[in-house]
Amino acid sequence: MLGRLRAEYKKLLSHFKCINEFCHDCGRDGYVPWLAADALWLKVMSSPRGTLCPECFDKRAREAGIFCVWRPEAERTVMTSYGPRPAAVGEYVGPDAVGGGPLEV
Repeated sequence: MLGRLRAEYKKLLSHFKCINEFCHDCGRDGYVPWLAADALWLKVMSSPRGTLCPECFDKRAREAGIFCVWRPEAERTVMTSYGPRPAAVGEYVGPDAVGGGPLEV
């Protein structure tokens, strides 16, 4: 209940550009860089829009009968004003970037 109220409050604030990323279900702040394949996201969310933390996405997936397995994966990232994002295919990632240089796993 408290998480839902926090999320609604932050949605209101986001319309006025007072805050950046937050989970639209629990309202937690912060940006955790994670990705879901488009097909999986649409099965769980029914819309390409929205922002969820990994925990809330997992909860919604389980409610939809989908059980996620989370695994760490090495990936080259580019820093943005919102935090790191995955580098696009073919995008140059210099040696000073997060994960720049040779990819070692």
